[in-house]
Amino acid sequence: MEKTIPYEGEYIRVVKEGNWEYVERTNGNEVVYIVPILNTDRKYAIFIKEYRIPLKAYVVGFPAGLVGDAGEETIEIAAQRELIEETGYEAKRMRYLTKGPSSSGLSPENIHFYLADRLTQLTLGGGDETENISVHKVPLEEASAWLEGEMKKGSVLDVKAYLGLYFAERMDIE
Repeated sequence: MEKTIPYEGEYIRVVKEGNWEYVERTNGNEVVYIVPILNTDRKYAIFIKEYRIPLKAYVVGFPAGLVGDAGEETIEIAAQRELIEETGYEAKRMRYLTKGPSSSGLSPENIHFYLADRLTQLTLGGGDETENISVHKVPLEEASAWLEGEMKKGSVLDVKAYLGLYFAERMDIE
């Protein structure tokens, strides 16, 4: 099948292969999604809220980011970097959960899920200079209700957060 690139920008390219069109990132197709759980007097999920221009709305979910944003790095190092950048927490334990496509009909991008625990707060988080992220510490047993409340306030839910909560509620957290 003939493959052409009708458009390439700084961050994405459109690929046409036969009758199929899809989108690739120009800087790699691997993404990390981190589910941080703080265990102190009780267990807390550490969520983020970030304005996303394509949706024209705030999106609530867990920290995530591209592998390779900071140059050559492993997937696990990218997960730790994104966790610190976006939430201010560092994980002493980062467990790989699973991976899967973000949108199998649109992109070859894979999302790698991690559960992060044994957390230590280093900074207030908030992302890098291009991001405006707020960090939310929510009791784990109240997380689903909190997400529903955020949606009622007009935020968009990153549905991957429910997969993250599924794992968090079933795993040993330290």
